[in-house]
Amino acid sequence: MGLSACRHHDHARTHYFDTIAEEWDDRYGLEATERIRAWCQSLRMPMNASILDVGCGTGVSSVACAERSDAPRRVVALDLSRGMLREGRKKRGNNRVHWVCATGIRIPIADHSFDVVLALHVWPHIDDGGVALAEWYRVLRPGGMLYLAHLISRDTVNSRHRSANEVREDILPPATDLARFIGGRGFTVVETEDADRYRISAIRNEDGGIG
Repeated sequence: MGLSACRHHDHARTHYFDTIAEEWDDRYGLEATERIRAWCQSLRMPMNASILDVGCGTGVSSVACAERSDAPRRVVALDLSRGMLREGRKKRGNNRVHWVCATGIRIPIADHSFDVVLALHVWPHIDDGGVALAEWYRVLRPGGMLYLAHLISRDTVNSRHRSANEVREDILPPATDLARFIGGRGFTVVETEDADRYRISAIRNEDGGIG
């Protein structure tokens, strides 16, 4: 699968990520890459899982999932930035990874297509969280897992965003607040963390379970 048509409305944010795509991996370094890989290896998921990586950036997490020993069936790496996707394909192509240009609130994929949705380092950049969660609920199979995370502290995330004009309003809320929000939209939250890193894990309820 190549790059699909990219349709979005937030041109300023997309331009920002396109502009920094080539330097993205170098900006955060090998330590951050290894931290992402370790997190992806730690996630519980079924054998031969189908995985959607929302806001994949240059695909570090997508390829880390594709290289798991339990051999995912496929990984869809989705991002609004064509620049990020091109960098990912150039640096770390993998035949289990399919690169798609789209936002996390309008996903051009059929209902119940995935066992796992990853949202790593992406939540503050989502303009409408309710719409995004409805889309993630839609593309997940009942019982599927949502893993939402930042592998640094919330304070660090927000400090970095406030220092960049294009994303200065993209603020990460306390995990307890976001967990409550997620729990009212068709998911059962099973784990939260809001200290040196930020994590929320949730299970998609059966159809009709949206609160």
